[in-house]
Amino acid sequence: MEDPLVPLEKDTIRVVITPQEHSENNSSWVYTSKELIHPVSQERNTFVIARDGCNPITELYAMDKINWRNQTIKNNSSTPDGKPYSCLFITYPLSTATSVPATVLGKHPDIYVMSSFSPLFFLIAYFKSAMVKAQNDGENKRLLSYEDLIENICNDDETISMFVNEFQMDLRPYLECICELVSLPSMDSDDESTDPFYKPSLDKILNIIDERINSLVHLFQTENGIASLKWRMDTMYPKRLTDELRSLLWKRQAISIMSLFVDEWYINEACKKFNYKFTELDQFISASKVDQQAQQAMDESLEMMHEGMIKSNNKRFKPTPKKINTTEKKKTGALDMFFKRKESN
Repeated sequence: MEDPLVPLEKDTIRVVITPQEHSENNSSWVYTSKELIHPVSQERNTFVIARDGCNPITELYAMDKINWRNQTIKNNSSTPDGKPYSCLFITYPLSTATSVPATVLGKHPDIYVMSSFSPLFFLIAYFKSAMVKAQNDGENKRLLSYEDLIENICNDDETISMFVNEFQMDLRPYLECICELVSLPSMDSDDESTDPFYKPSLDKILNIIDERINSLVHLFQTENGIASLKWRMDTMYPKRLTDELRSLLWKRQAISIMSLFVDEWYINEACKKFNYKFTELDQFISASKVDQQAQQAMDESLEMMHEGMIKSNNKRFKPTPKKINTTEKKKTGALDMFFKRKESN
C-alpha cells in the first residue's frame, strides 16, 4: 500500500536548480554548502562546492535566489502584505517509469539556482592590494614558486585556504591565467627544465576581464534566450538605434555584470586600458530622454485639447429642455360665472 499524499504547508518548499550535467548523473556528485565572504560585496553569501565522486573534479557555485518581483513591469500584482505572488508546480514527466504521476504544489517557495562562480575571482580580489601598490609605488612582487605562492595566499585568506586544504582544489590553472610565468635555471641540478615561478600581473588580469566582457557582448548579440533584454532595449530606444549604439549598450551591460564579480577598481583600469568610450551612447541617451519628454508633453497637450473639444462640443450641442407651464388653472363653475357677470354690471 502506497503512502497517502500529505499536503505541504505554506513556505516549506525549497528547490535548488543544479546544472544539467549534474542532473543527468546526480548520484556521483557530492554538494557542500558554505557561507563565504563575497569577493566584491564583502557580504556573506551561500556557495556550493560540488565534487564528482567518480572523477577528481571540484567545482564552485554561487547560490542565487530567484527574485519573484518582475522589475520590467510597473504595476506588479502582489499579495495583501505587499509580497509578489509566487507558486511552484512540479509533476513527474510522462517518460518516467513511475506508475503514479506525482504532483507537488508549493506556495511562496524559495528557489535557488547554482550559478558557476570561478575561484579565479577570489584570487583576483586577493591580489588587488598588491596591484594597487605596484601601480602607485612601482613596486613589483617578487617571483615565487607555485608552492610558496599558494602557502602565502592560504596564510592570508581563509576562503582560498579552505578551497586548497579542505576541498583539494587545484588553483594552478587559475594562477597561470593572471600571473607572469618565468622559468629560471636551477642552481642545484643540471636539468634545464624547471617549474616556473609566478608573479601576479595586472595586464593579464585586465585582459581576462576584457575577454569576459567581449564574451558577454557576443552572447547578448547571438543568444535567443535573452530575447526579453533585446525587446526591452528596442522599447526604451525605438528610434535611431544603430548597430554601433546597440553594441555599446550591450558592452555597458556586460561591464555592469562583470562588476558583480570583480572590484570596481579593476573595472575602471580595464576601461582605461581598452579605451572603453561611451560618449556617443550617452549623447544618444540624453537626446532620447529629451525627445521622450517632448513627446510626452505633446501627448499630454493633445490629450488636454481633445478633452477640451469634447467638453465644448457637449456644451454647444446640449439640447435645451422645453419650459413647461406648471401653473394650475382655476376651475370655473356656474356660480363663478354668475358672480363675474354681476361684478361687471
